[in-house]
Amino acid sequence: MLPAHPKWRWDEWTADYCLVCELIAETCAQEFHDFNARMFEAGGFYRGNPAHERTWKTASGKTEMNALIPLWYHDEASNTPASKGVPVHICR
Repeated sequence: MLPAHPKWRWDEWTADYCLVCELIAETCAQEFHDFNARMFEAGGFYRGNPAHERTWKTASGKTEMNALIPLWYHDEASNTPASKGVPVHICR
């Protein structure tokens, strides 16, 4: 069991989640300002969804995917890991 600490107010936090929300608002003020007031507003915490908006933060500006090759798999012919040189597939 941890010793008592004045900054850890577990009993208060578990009794009133609004206190936790206030701490979140203090910690991440840019995104969660007025946390308790916005908690029950429709759209109060929408932070965007780049995939839904078709925004890809890649060099090509498109979604980029590659195959996950197990680390133990090797190309027998070249005796090198098969994951080397696996092309990135750009969705069109």
